[in-house]
Amino acid sequence: VDRFSSNLICWARGFVHPVVAHWAWTEEGWLSKGVDVENVTVAYNDFAGSGVVHVTGGAVALIGAAVLGPRIGRFDDSGKPVHMGGKTATMSALGGFILFFGFLLFMSGRHRSMWEVEDGLIFGRITINTILAGSAGAIASLILVTFINRKNRVHRDQQQLVATLNGCLAGLVAICAGASSVEGYAAFIIGIIAGLSYRVWTKVILKYQVDDPLESVSVHLGAGIWGVIAEGFFSTERGLLYNWTRVSVMHLMWTLAGLAAIVAWTAATSAILFGILHTFNLLHLSRADELRDLEGEKWDTQKPEFANPTVVSNPMLIS
Repeated sequence: VDRFSSNLICWARGFVHPVVAHWAWTEEGWLSKGVDVENVTVAYNDFAGSGVVHVTGGAVALIGAAVLGPRIGRFDDSGKPVHMGGKTATMSALGGFILFFGFLLFMSGRHRSMWEVEDGLIFGRITINTILAGSAGAIASLILVTFINRKNRVHRDQQQLVATLNGCLAGLVAICAGASSVEGYAAFIIGIIAGLSYRVWTKVILKYQVDDPLESVSVHLGAGIWGVIAEGFFSTERGLLYNWTRVSVMHLMWTLAGLAAIVAWTAATSAILFGILHTFNLLHLSRADELRDLEGEKWDTQKPEFANPTVVSNPMLIS
């Protein structure tokens, strides 16, 4: 059953994402072709995939988490989230570190030419913007969480670490769309807003009792949506903040249309997939298996990951 479910999910991901990539990243795609406005072609611009990659993945994660439902004990009787285990500070920090450098290579590698002087300038802009956005997202998210929890020291160390790591990832996700087309100051602003939006999305998702252990929805869907929109404002070529013209307005409108199409297509196909799995009971563990796994998470986190003795035995939380 597990193998069947995994294969079906892989098949769906192999069907959902290629369609979106075809729309936006091929010459035949309708988003890539765009529309003609005043003898100028206005097309969807998503350099490294804030929408094509991250919004798609985040939408799949949201539908999947909503259909699957929360883990046992994730919310109390009043609907408030309960901290759960399964994460350690060391491994979380290592994963964030690897992802940050992975983004640097991925983003710069998206510019597939290094023959001209201009290519080197674009390469440098992409790298700098990636670093600025990721750093800004981490700082903004950390400051916000520290301010919110200034009077509550319980779990604060874990919250600050998770907020820093995921805020950084949110900034990196957001800058994917406009890494080659925005200035450094804009990349910093995009990162700040991405880090803040990630925290807002996290709170909203928890309010509706959607259990997202890795905060994939907040990081990828939330920051990805903002990144696509931000490119329509901050692009030096056709951004609305630089050129208040009909072409720039249509560029933003076409960007929003593409974003809506990506979300609609991904949500619809994901709902069908997870609905089938849910109907035939191929998505859930038995209650006994889930309780056994949760007990394993509890014991895995009994390690001195933090210097604060009040939180040594507390699990690494994602909330």
